[in-house]
Amino acid sequence: MSDFADSVFYGLYRVYRHIPIVSGLTGRLKSMHAMIMPSSERRCRILCAKDMTVIAALWTAVFTVYSMMGRNTLYKYLILLVVLYALTLGFVHRAYENGQLRLLKKFDDYLAEVRHYFHMNSAIEDAVYESMENADKLMVLHINEMYNLLISRKENMIEKYKDMAPNKYFLTFMGLLNIVMTYGDTENVFLDNLGSLRDEVRCRILKINKIRHTFSGLSLMCILPVLSLKLIEKWGISNLPELVSYYDGVYGLVVSTAVVILSMTAYGAILFLKGDNDLKLESHRILEGFEKIGFIRKRADRYLFKHAAYEHKLKNSIRRSAGTVTVRQFVIKRAMISISVTILVFAGILYGLSLNGDRLLNKRLVLFILISAAAGYIAGLLPGFFMAVKRLLMSMDMEDEVMQFHSIILMLMYVGRMSSEVILEWMEDFAFIFRNSIMRCNMVYTMDAEEALEKLKEDEPFIPFVRIVENLEACDRVGCVKAFEEISMQKQYFIEKRKQDNEISISNKGTIGKVAAYVPLFAAVFLYLIIPFVAESLNQLTGYTDIMKTL
Repeated sequence: MSDFADSVFYGLYRVYRHIPIVSGLTGRLKSMHAMIMPSSERRCRILCAKDMTVIAALWTAVFTVYSMMGRNTLYKYLILLVVLYALTLGFVHRAYENGQLRLLKKFDDYLAEVRHYFHMNSAIEDAVYESMENADKLMVLHINEMYNLLISRKENMIEKYKDMAPNKYFLTFMGLLNIVMTYGDTENVFLDNLGSLRDEVRCRILKINKIRHTFSGLSLMCILPVLSLKLIEKWGISNLPELVSYYDGVYGLVVSTAVVILSMTAYGAILFLKGDNDLKLESHRILEGFEKIGFIRKRADRYLFKHAAYEHKLKNSIRRSAGTVTVRQFVIKRAMISISVTILVFAGILYGLSLNGDRLLNKRLVLFILISAAAGYIAGLLPGFFMAVKRLLMSMDMEDEVMQFHSIILMLMYVGRMSSEVILEWMEDFAFIFRNSIMRCNMVYTMDAEEALEKLKEDEPFIPFVRIVENLEACDRVGCVKAFEEISMQKQYFIEKRKQDNEISISNKGTIGKVAAYVPLFAAVFLYLIIPFVAESLNQLTGYTDIMKTL
């Protein structure tokens, strides 16, 4: 029976992956299961399908209850669908965060076990194998993957493990094991590195707990305005029936759309501010599909050719925001959003007018076309605005990432035969903000190391990062220990500074998140409740005044 059920869910997974609305959510769920609990591809798909089936059942229940509330339109059902998708995405990230936190805590305990067995037996393979005896079952699954790669003694074991590592700390541990096997362990460097790795893990645990406390309730606060629109409408009409003309007309359509856009934007900002980037799967399949269309590709290339300065500026913006989209794809994305919003706004206006039985005159038609075009133009600017905001928020984390590089360097600098090229490869594996620049540096490093490092400093002029690059330039000349002597001497200072910077950064992001969360609520109350009440009250007062004048 179990095999039959698994076969059914495996088939359902294929169905979910081909449904446009839920395909992205399905991919995230599968990624979550694969990273938290390593298992076969088939098992991950079955677990993902089970989760998606539960989500589908919950969505159906919510739609059923919503239908029973009466006075619903297709537009309102679409709004509900958007909200449910956003809430589900938030729950997926929450589940992933809980899984990562649980995994990190168990990993911290496991590192203590490895340290104990390595003291007893200096053979690293034996220490890893024996430490699994008392480890948690979940940890055994992950460590067993590492152990199998270790005993295989393949040169590309780190590359293979990258695809199955649940986070960068497990990848660091695998790298340390590989270093011991490759270079040996002198002066107990491995034990010192284990201590540094435990410090990193604990720092991450504290950061996650601090972030969860700071952003507690803000995600729900972003969604609450959209969920309250229906209640506001029912309460308003029960007290003032004339408000039907506002809620069912163009005004209600425009305001509800604005509230939904504000809420979803704030919701996405909260997720980004919390740092939920580990599970972020940037897929550009739709853009790639449009890019393959000859007419669209030629139009985009022609636009970029005529605006060479904009193309250069856009390249730098994408690089500094750690984006994976190409310049041509970004231009196509802007055009798609602009055209889509123009059509949707115009169709929405026509729909709202049709509910009130209004007839379109030629002059009004021209006005509505202009309004729709203006809305489309503004929407086309949003991708650039969001990228600028992302770049601004990422600049707040630059110092923290540089401090992570310091931790990596401290683990590597005392290893025999260590080189700047190996350090750069490790930095690339753990970078997010500087990843694209370091990746380009590594691609040309073997051809001209000096030129590659100079270009890296030009691409990333952030002073603390530039100092690391300058130390890398001296690394092969004077040795890693001497080149990074300053970092080693100020190790404790950097640890304390990183903790303080994390506190300040999380506090600042929390302030931004609270402002973003309350904007949709303010807009819903003011635009959807207060203004219609005041406007209709003034209309009735004017009517009563006119009647009194005629008496």
